[in-house]
Amino acid sequence: MKLSWQNNKYSLIIFIICTAVVFMLFDANPSHAINAVGKVHCDANQDGAMTPNDVLVEGIVVNVAGTSIVYSNSDTTDGTGFFAVPLLSTPQTYEETLDGASLPGDAVILVPSGGVYTLNVTDTSSDAGPNYWLYSSLSCVADVCGNGVLDAGEECDDGNLDDGDGCSANCTVEEHGGDGCTPGYWKNHPEEWGPTGLSPDDSFGEVFGCTLTDPDVTMMEALRSKGGGFKKCLRHGAAAMLNALHEAVDYPFTDGEVEALICAGRCDAGDLSNANELSDTCPAEN
Repeated sequence: MKLSWQNNKYSLIIFIICTAVVFMLFDANPSHAINAVGKVHCDANQDGAMTPNDVLVEGIVVNVAGTSIVYSNSDTTDGTGFFAVPLLSTPQTYEETLDGASLPGDAVILVPSGGVYTLNVTDTSSDAGPNYWLYSSLSCVADVCGNGVLDAGEECDDGNLDDGDGCSANCTVEEHGGDGCTPGYWKNHPEEWGPTGLSPDDSFGEVFGCTLTDPDVTMMEALRSKGGGFKKCLRHGAAAMLNALHEAVDYPFTDGEVEALICAGRCDAGDLSNANELSDTCPAEN
């Protein structure tokens, strides 16, 4: 009986050891010593960069998957946009991504480029990260002037806070001036071109960033053009640009608006030619 007891005791010990080894080898929930941490932002001011105005987003699912081992886990951002995805307690390499199903339908990931963070975890004594995510979506655009979106209470929003460009720093439409000098005036008074930064020999195409003729013409040649169609466009386009750039002329269009009209082929719509007839007196006549 003594020998039998010894045999049974050894068998029990061996069984316990084997069971422990099997448990350690096949534990479906290995210990987690660290986390992949970070925050998810939405680009509220649509500038493509992380700024204090961006919105920290709740409810975004962050996924982490091993690149050389079978492992995956996830976490959902809290009210401060924070996430902490559990990682294994051994050095590993992971890929961190956002779950597209948790993002707004129009979301475009801006940071990181490519939409994937690679985590090379060698130090398991501290969390991996923080990694910061940024995506664009109209769902988080702040109702603020200068974000390029016409929000409630705004008359305009051109994406900046500059005065003098047609839309003021408080997003109200700026009243355009009532001055405009004719092509004939600018043709006969090249000495008044100075404040515009242009000269009669400047290329029309270089000034406007587009060409209407081949070969190109100078600004003075454009002013001397006679007739309708593209010649009218040359003549009034050159005059409009000089009007817009001259500090003494309170012109109804900015230089950018003039350029856009000319390059879009809207020179014969009458707007510029009418504006070029507004002034009874021009700089040299004041």
